Amino acid sequence: LATKWDALGACRLIPTSLIDPSESVGLFAVSKDEEYDRLIINPTVINSRCFGCNSFTKTLAPGHLAGAIRLRDDEKLVISSDDLCELYHTFVVSEQRAARNAIGVVFKGKELHHLSCYSSELADTSVYICLATLAMGDSLAVEIAQQSHFNLLRAKAGSMLSHEVLQYRKTIPRGPFYELLTIDDHIGLQKVPRWP
Repeated sequence: LATKWDALGACRLIPTSLIDPSESVGLFAVSKDEEYDRLIINPTVINSRCFGCNSFTKTLAPGHLAGAIRLRDDEKLVISSDDLCELYHTFVVSEQRAARNAIGVVFKGKELHHLSCYSSELADTSVYICLATLAMGDSLAVEIAQQSHFNLLRAKAGSMLSHEVLQYRKTIPRGPFYELLTIDDHIGLQKVPRWP
């Protein structure tokens, strides 16, 4: 697993002396499809001490909201959707954030000399392998990912305008264009004339 993370630039080795052992994390998998699983970390101790933040999490859009769009007999709805594959793992995080993702198994640095993130200074040091990306299971991961994608779409595409965004517990925009964003899934819907 560490070798796979390392090949993607998503692995850090951090001395155990810098991390409270009670804050190290476990791992578990949840089936994604018949070929892949989602890797989830379990930072119970750290998450229990974090203040929640859900400003952008409130902009999550469940797909059923599209059912609230009303069409006249002479209209139809066209849909475009994008899914950013492995969005969480595209994030580059600080050393401090990576330390939150310290897998709770201690290694001697020299045992991991084959990793590109290895440094000879760690040879005789006890280290944790840490996931150096945004991790599923981190209490702020959804907020960070949603905000990042929302702001990117707004800044670079001029989209995610308040009068076009479908959001849970908000009134349905007048249209004719609607947008939904749920972390890595971005959907655009447009009312257009129905041609005979």
